[in-house]
Order: sequence, then structure tokens, then C-alpha cells
Amino acid sequence: MASLPKVTVAGLGPGPLSLLQSSLMDRAALAPAVLLRTQRHPAAEPFAGYESLDALYEQASSFEQLYPEVVEAIVQAAQKAGELLYIVPGSPLVAEHTVALLRGDARIQLEIIPAISFLDLVWERLGVDPVDQGVRLIDATDFAASPAGPGPVLCTQAWSPQLLSEIKLSLDELSSREAPRAVILHHLGLEDELILDVALDELDRAMVPDHLTSVWLPVVATPGQAVDALVALMAQLRERCPWDAEQSHGSLARHLIEEAYEVVEVLDLIADGTGSDHEMLWLEEELGDLLFQIVFHAHLASEVGAFNLSGVASHVEAKLIARHPHVFAGEELAEDGAVGQWERIKQAEKQRESVTDGIAPGLPALSLIAKLRSKAAAIGMEQATVHSAMGELQKAISALEVEAGEAQIAALLSAVAQYSAASACDAEAVLRKLASSLRTEILNFEAGAKP
Repeated sequence: MASLPKVTVAGLGPGPLSLLQSSLMDRAALAPAVLLRTQRHPAAEPFAGYESLDALYEQASSFEQLYPEVVEAIVQAAQKAGELLYIVPGSPLVAEHTVALLRGDARIQLEIIPAISFLDLVWERLGVDPVDQGVRLIDATDFAASPAGPGPVLCTQAWSPQLLSEIKLSLDELSSREAPRAVILHHLGLEDELILDVALDELDRAMVPDHLTSVWLPVVATPGQAVDALVALMAQLRERCPWDAEQSHGSLARHLIEEAYEVVEVLDLIADGTGSDHEMLWLEEELGDLLFQIVFHAHLASEVGAFNLSGVASHVEAKLIARHPHVFAGEELAEDGAVGQWERIKQAEKQRESVTDGIAPGLPALSLIAKLRSKAAAIGMEQATVHSAMGELQKAISALEVEAGEAQIAALLSAVAQYSAASACDAEAVLRKLASSLRTEILNFEAGAKP
């Protein structure tokens, strides 16, 4: 059986020719074939006579398309020559997607020669030990999707103003209030080396980046980091505050309900999603209070070894993925729609005999009957159209007498709940809104009645 063609991957180093491995030129001269990933690198100048794959970069519409094409070109060249030297910028072991793909390619033998990485220059210029500080490396093209987590961030390959802008906007969206500055690292080790400490707002306007540009973010205030701090604070309160120390799941139940209603109060004001700055700050505060209740209950559970907040988050993530097969599993949405599909999957997961299992009997009565009638409609027991609900409502009204009994009032309220649900209207929310308006009217009346 013929042996597989061999691909040897070597690196050009971070840029300065003084850091280029002296043996690389000799390797290139002796290799049956040589391919450079790109000639657009300061240390590539001595290899100007060799073929590069820059044409593929210019033709590709995306990196997802590019990398498999690069690997295919490498494998074909190796198969033709029997042995190939593939030269990449920097180190083959750092931020080299093509090398990662070559590792899994069964058509070749692969050898990797380590080289100095641009990271060595970064740590030296910043005076940072990446292990001690828990530095995270993120490719600029992936930054918007992956900044969450503790520790400082080095954002690599920030080669365009657009990528710098995306980094800035991503941090803005994450409310990075404690990280107003960033450090731009450009052409490290070269004559035009540039290290700029800039305000975050100026990140995409401070200079013109290229493929040798990175961004250092000393602090990134992310949701994950903020929640970790809240969990640590909860542990301190439980240990050192007498009130927090004596609480239990039962004693906290009413607080959870109160905080939930306070969130709803703000949501009623910004139901259209365009609240004022004051209302949005108010919502942020109330959501924080509600989150703290969840953190508190998760901490109590962790004290007895049941679960912690990470378990809560992982559980709901897995549940949402499982209940959205049309999103995550490539399945067609069922005929009964997302709601019906959700109910069927939920019933199967929990091995429930009825769709009513899991509906809290302690709900406010109007919410309870609305939920029950919604479940009945979901399984086809009742129609959920406004027309049918109107018929039920008219029937209940016509049955009323001057002195209506409990059964008649119950039938009327049930019909109202059904009509509200069929009209995509939350009966409880409508009543709260009416109550709020009535309260305002009473206050205005009282104010007007005062001398």
C-alpha cells in the first residue's frame, strides 16, 4: 500500500525577519513543493518566488468557504508532489484554522514545526502573564458571539475598521461600563510598530488596522462575569447577614412573587418596547431584583447539594433546544404550530398524563382558568377562535339574572378569560391596567376634593 503524501507546516513567526527560523529557507529549498498561505506578511519576503494561496482569499465570499478550499489545494499539491512544505504566518499552532482542518484530513500525513507566535510579543509589550491573568483569546470575526466569561480578552486578527466597530458595539450591548478603554497592538516587532491606549468609543477611528492588528481588552464586563459576581455576593450575604442566613425556600416565596409583579408593573408601561430612558433603567433594576431571587433559591439548593445556578441555566438551555426541533434539529414545524408542538414535547418529556399537569393551582383564578382553556384549545378540545369565544361570552351574558349566583358569575368570568385568550389579550394584564387607571382617577379625585 502506497504511503500517504506528507504535509509539513512551518511558521513565518510574528513578522520581524530576525525572528524567522533560520532553517526555514533551507527546508524550502529542499522541499519537492512549497505553498505559502499568503505572501502578505513581512517575513514572507524571502519566499517571494514560491506559490501562495492569496488568489483563493481574493475569490472567496466568506471564510467558511475559504478554509476548505485552501485545505483542498494543499492536499492536491501534496498528492502531486508526494511531499509539501506549507508555510503560514506566525505560528502554525496559534489561530490557524487551515491547520486545524489538516489535522483531521485522512488523505495526508501531517507534521507541524512550532514557531514563535505574535502572542509572545503581545505578552512582552503588555507586561502580562496570560496564565496568571486568565487571558481569553477570541478571533475578531467571532467576537460578537463569544465575549462572555471572566478575565481580560485579546482579540486577534482585527484586520478591518468594520471588525473594530463590531467589537466596540458588542461591548456597548453588554453594558461594559467598567472597560472604557482598549489597547490596539499593531505590527509588533516591525519598524512601524504601534501601541495605542484608546477610549472604547474611539476604537474604530484611532488607526487603520490590517491582518497584524490585535486588540487588548483589560476588563470585559459581560453577563457571565456579572452573574458570577452576584453568585459570590450571595454567598457572602448568606454567611454574614443575619436576615439572609435565616431565609428558606418557603420564606422567600412571597418575595419572588412580589418582585415578579414589580417587573410586570414596568412592562405594562413599556408594552410597545419603546420605553423612556427612565423606564428602561427602572426595568433593569426590577429585573435585577427578580434575578437575585433566582440566585438566592439556587444558592439554597447548592447548600444541600441539589443544584446551583449553572445547573438552572444548563437545564433551561437544554429544554429550549429540545422543544424547538424546527430551529435546532432541522425538522419541519408541526401542523399544530409552535405552541402545539411545545405542549406535545413537554408532555412527553415529563411523562405527564394530562396537559394540565404542571399548571400551578395557586395561580390567580382568572389566570388559572385562562391557562386551562388554553390547554383545552391546544389539544383540540375547544376552539380558540375569537368567534367561538364570543359565542361563549354572549351565552354567559344571556344566562345572567338580576341576582346572579356563583355558577353564573363563574361561567361569565370563564367566558371572559376564553375571549381574552382568543383575542391574544392577557386578561390579568388588562385588569391591572384598568386598576392602575382607576387608581389614578381616585388620586386625582381626592386631590381635587381637597380644600
